[in-house]
Amino acid sequence: MSRILWALLVGIALLGLVEAQTSRPQLSGYFTFLRYRNQACEGKYGQNGTCVTEQECGAKQGTDIGRCAEGYGVCCRVSFTCNMVSSVNETEFVNPSYPSGEVGTGTCEVTITKTPDICQLRLDFLEFSLAPPDEQGLCNVDSFMVRSTVGENLPQLCGENNGQHLPPGCLQYFRSPSAIVRSFNYGPPVDSKVRYLSGLRYSICLRVEENFCSIKWETETNSSFSWGQPTYEDNVVACRDDFITVDQGSTYGMGPGEDRFCGTRLHEKNVLISAEAAAIGHRTVDRCQTMTSHNGMIVLTILAALLATAVGQGIFGGQLPPSRPGRPQSITGIINLLRYQNQPCEGRNNQNGTCVSEQDCIDRKGTEVNRCANGFGVCCYVSFTCGKSTSDNETEFVNPNYPNGENGTDTCQVTIEKQNNVCQLRLDFLEFSLAQPDENGQCITDSFMVRTTVGERLPILCGENAGLHLYVDMGRSSGNPVVLSVVSNGDKMTRRWRIKISMVQCNSLDIAPAGCLLYYRSPSAIVRSFNYGAMVEHRVRYLSNLRYSICIRMEENYCSIKWETESNSSFSWGKPIDRGANGTICNMDDFIGIDQGSTLGLGPGQDRFCGTSLGEENVIISNSKPFTLKVKSNHASSDNAANGHTERIFESPRFPAILTRIPPSLCLSLRHQLDG
Repeated sequence: MSRILWALLVGIALLGLVEAQTSRPQLSGYFTFLRYRNQACEGKYGQNGTCVTEQECGAKQGTDIGRCAEGYGVCCRVSFTCNMVSSVNETEFVNPSYPSGEVGTGTCEVTITKTPDICQLRLDFLEFSLAPPDEQGLCNVDSFMVRSTVGENLPQLCGENNGQHLPPGCLQYFRSPSAIVRSFNYGPPVDSKVRYLSGLRYSICLRVEENFCSIKWETETNSSFSWGQPTYEDNVVACRDDFITVDQGSTYGMGPGEDRFCGTRLHEKNVLISAEAAAIGHRTVDRCQTMTSHNGMIVLTILAALLATAVGQGIFGGQLPPSRPGRPQSITGIINLLRYQNQPCEGRNNQNGTCVSEQDCIDRKGTEVNRCANGFGVCCYVSFTCGKSTSDNETEFVNPNYPNGENGTDTCQVTIEKQNNVCQLRLDFLEFSLAQPDENGQCITDSFMVRTTVGERLPILCGENAGLHLYVDMGRSSGNPVVLSVVSNGDKMTRRWRIKISMVQCNSLDIAPAGCLLYYRSPSAIVRSFNYGAMVEHRVRYLSNLRYSICIRMEENYCSIKWETESNSSFSWGKPIDRGANGTICNMDDFIGIDQGSTLGLGPGQDRFCGTSLGEENVIISNSKPFTLKVKSNHASSDNAANGHTERIFESPRFPAILTRIPPSLCLSLRHQLDG
């Protein structure tokens, strides 16, 4: 048997650092106490470790490979091997004889235990050399497997994987404007055997950088892409079983493009540009691509990364405020120091606000609508209207005569100034009633627009949108205001709007994935299109020029997503061109996208859905992660009618109205059916 070098130096990056306290030598007359974080550090001979105290390194049975923390800490390298357990950050899992290799037959298993503040592991394959797969791409000789208790199944790996890494939904994650992305076991054939690994189904995600609106994928050479074999269905090239997906990718980044790519070329010129800013998902990854963020003006519509919590400044008090009914009484002679976060609070008459001090509410020109913070703060409701600006959290942008409506022609514009620790806004449409679009779905009478200075262009909205929300990227640098505008023309209707503005901190735990215009964080919810409802005066409710993504947070122990319509007639979007071997072929301009969706969640499924039913039975199950629903509409519904599409196909623009998650037991059952 050939000698197999199995050196799995797996850098386990537990995303959360434990702080260590060290102290300098005593100085005459006083002590100086220092605190250093247990960060990654560089040691001797190319070895890396974690900066800790000498005593802690000894307790971890680690090796001192250098000094850190200005000489007061040691760079501690901790490695472990078969049948061992670790809960230590920045460790390395190595084969028993490392740095020598292993031969023979055996099973080496280690366990990483979770600490309370850790949510993910990152595994970096510093060295990874196992036996190659067989001619079917199966890891039958050697295999590396990761198993967790939260429903996440990762692919089996073998072969050569030096430099690769594995972090919900994103198996690999790149955070730089440019990088090289390779498939697992990439390289030339060995002993005439393929390097291809079978049974792969995973996503690679790319962080959206500020002021970058598109992504460009380019092969290293004209022969460095080879994945799957294309087939032909109704004279249309199709990638069925083996493919990579780049949402709405095309050579020049124009139009709706395609989603699946296979064969020996990455599209026509081995170049793809995509403006779809949600995480880019792959069922199987390309053999070798060079990825560069494309800061281009050729793409008109872009999406961005968004977050979702409230900003907190805190209520501070040197002593308790004067006694009031319903408040705790001050204890004579004792000064109590209190601190409360400025969290959202419930007020009276459906007016919600932010919990602040009385003086802070006065300074904000707000209205007290309730008490909060055990009676020591006030629930402060702040609203503003045309021509105003604000940098306050939890405010409401209302029409000038609210709660009465507006009639006539006007432009109402407000500015939200960015705070230093805020990266996003969430806009909740508590009330939103503007004029309906024209017969082409264009907002030519009334319109609501959001404009930012970080390259973000959001869709223009009109009609009825109460209950929906948007996330708006503000970037990380200061001086990036967001401008909200409502433009009305004519006096045929009464407009009214009330939009809640929540500022989201950059370090929020409720971060929405990059490129998500809407983001849902519950196991089930109702998702509707903009301006959803019945026809008004025989006009369509369809909004044109839409291109955005809806994202669903992955919950622990949930591995699939099920999209189901409310009724057999509650889905209508676009007009199918024809029915292919695998279902409906959609118009290139109007569709919703659910990656690899099918009625039973088996096989590669489809990516685009349109027409008057969601698939065959108005139920679609997808195992592809992250969970997203992509929406695309063209510039005019009348164009579709001219092409043979029914003019009123968009009269009730609805996508799946109910979504649920599938628990792991069903997910495992689906995999069993798929495998055998």
